[in-house]
Amino acid sequence: MLTALEQHLLVHHIYVPSAAHFLDGDHDSMQGGAGPGRAYWTTSSKGIDYTMPGDERPEVVYNAKGFTKDRREAHRLTWAAIRDHMAHQPASLRQELHDALAAHRAEWQRHWDATHAISPNGYWRADPETIEALGAEGDRHHAAERPIRDRIRTVVLALLPLHDQADDEPADLIEWAERLA
Repeated sequence: MLTALEQHLLVHHIYVPSAAHFLDGDHDSMQGGAGPGRAYWTTSSKGIDYTMPGDERPEVVYNAKGFTKDRREAHRLTWAAIRDHMAHQPASLRQELHDALAAHRAEWQRHWDATHAISPNGYWRADPETIEALGAEGDRHHAAERPIRDRIRTVVLALLPLHDQADDEPADLIEWAERLA
């Protein structure tokens, strides 16, 4: 099971859409991100390397040509840990996530096909009628995508119930003593 801090990382720093794909086992593409008050993170073949706000970031190692040789963050959440977490979740939630992501992919494919049927070059050198048709398709796409995104968010939050309890400090001395024992 993922710790509260790892769940917090997935929901509040990596954001729900990417976290949904990671939970569903899709971690083929390299991703990364950071922002004010956000964790620095990047994916690798082993998992998600991250440094939470307030943590000191490790130094970057450069090769002889001055290119980044090693950019590691302070912590790593492995793909195996995510798979293990998902294995302990109810099958109905795992299936719901899979179905919601399939609906998301199908809507994006429908949108891609529709926009390219209107204009293969998108807005580039488009006449006013084409621009209006592309705008209407964009509006249809956003209207169709909104409930799908809400569905994905609901499932991810159900799969990561501790995401708002990232404070791993004991609530009292008895809990602290139990952790030390």
